[in-house]
Amino acid sequence: MFGGAMALWKNSTEKILTGVVCSCLMGSIQLQAVQDTSYAQNGNGKELQSVTPNVGPNTTWTVDPFFTVDFIYWTAREEGLAYAMEGANASIFNANLPTIPKGKILDPDWCFDPGFKVGAGLDMQYDGWDVYANYTWFHNSSHDSLNKPNGFLPTIPNFLFFLFNLFPTPPASFAFESAKQDWSLHFNTIDLELGRGYYISRFLTLRPHVGLKGTWQDQDIRTKYTLVEQEIFQVHQHQNSWGIGIRAGLEGCWYFIRSFGLYGDFALSGMWSGFSNTRKDNRIQNDQTRVNILDTRYLNHSVKPVIEFGLGLRYELLYHNDDFRFLIQAGWEEQIWFGYNQIIDLAEYGDRGNLSLQGFTLEVRLDF
Repeated sequence: MFGGAMALWKNSTEKILTGVVCSCLMGSIQLQAVQDTSYAQNGNGKELQSVTPNVGPNTTWTVDPFFTVDFIYWTAREEGLAYAMEGANASIFNANLPTIPKGKILDPDWCFDPGFKVGAGLDMQYDGWDVYANYTWFHNSSHDSLNKPNGFLPTIPNFLFFLFNLFPTPPASFAFESAKQDWSLHFNTIDLELGRGYYISRFLTLRPHVGLKGTWQDQDIRTKYTLVEQEIFQVHQHQNSWGIGIRAGLEGCWYFIRSFGLYGDFALSGMWSGFSNTRKDNRIQNDQTRVNILDTRYLNHSVKPVIEFGLGLRYELLYHNDDFRFLIQAGWEEQIWFGYNQIIDLAEYGDRGNLSLQGFTLEVRLDF
């Protein structure tokens, strides 16, 4: 009886010890597998060990600097700047109306101009975070003209105001001969970012960031209408604007072969913006007498959203034991500044349209 109990106890002990040993072995194998899979290799062949390995070169000091320079070739487009309508009979008081061919509504003839960006930042040892500041400078201008006697009218708000001011001393006819518009934009922005770039797979990186965006802009619009009798109506509008707000975004890059990747950027800002608009209209009669018919100002403050997009190709090289990085990328960038046309409209007040910018961007970056 006693011998049977001892045998049973011995068998139970052996089973327990066997289970413990197997569990330890399985745990060791699983731990080794986790350690093995925690190693990632970036597009440059750099081996990393982390849950989300940092992007970029090794951080030698507490903070390491990096610099960026961009060449941009952009165009700016603004809604609500139409100045003339073809396909309209300008001799509105002529009983014998001629047949008018189909026309179109005319905007400025938008064009591309060069600009630049410069930036500087610091890569930090603390969990791979970085801080970055970037300045954008861009000046753009557009011009358009029309010479079509009796074949067009000013846009409705301008035309009604001119018509009202013609009655005290009306010309022989109300026919317009030509029109011209000049538009210019001085565009400046500063972006401040706190972000972290990391690998989420062997060939895919992300960099979420948050910070501030600031801007100051200047727009000038000069429009001139000439009557058949050579009387002239001139409209001069000017807008100064500024803005500051919170900005957040996400940058990504997929490395399809070693060192080469397809990048995409997105950012969204909410800008507390101020607008100062002036408008001066005058009439120059045949005897060169200048009559001021409007001189007014409009101030406005509100929050405006801004959206930014970017897409292109990137080449990246880590060298000198992965302590330094050279990066060059080229792509297309787009920005939409909602409600940034606040010019004075005689028919209504407030937003007249959005300001959009787009074009080619070439960037070079050096990390030290």
